[in-house]
This record gives sequence, structure tokens and C-alpha cells, in this order.
Amino acid sequence: LVAKAIPGSAKYLGMAKQLLGGVPVSDKAGLQGAFSKLGMSPGMLSQFAPIVTDYVGKAGGAQAGNLLAGVLK
Repeated sequence: LVAKAIPGSAKYLGMAKQLLGGVPVSDKAGLQGAFSKLGMSPGMLSQFAPIVTDYVGKAGGAQAGNLLAGVLK
């Protein structure tokens, strides 16, 4: 639902899958693992999440933003 609500997201998700070597990113733990694989502190998620959920809410609507926020809690 979230990916479908954001124009162009399929392109970026595909690129992310290539960069991460197939690491699944379907929840907060997966995202923390992805950050780690990219050499980023998993603690950066607390900075990343509000920015991305705000963007998703604006681009895809409140329902998509709330869904993503729920996943990142």
C-alpha cells in the first residue's frame, strides 16, 4: 500500500534491493539491518523515520503515512 501510494517508489525500492543484496526490509528490524549493512548506525533510524513518514504522508496521503509510521515503531 505504501509503495503504491508514492510515485516512482518501485524504482527506488528496486535500487535499494540491489544495494542491500536482498536484505528484507519489511519492518523496523529489517530497516535497522539495512542501515547497518550500509555502514550507518541503526540508531539513525530515529532521525530517518519522521522525515520519511512525513514525506510519505504528504505524497501518498495520511493512510500511507500512518501505515509506515506503524511499521517503524
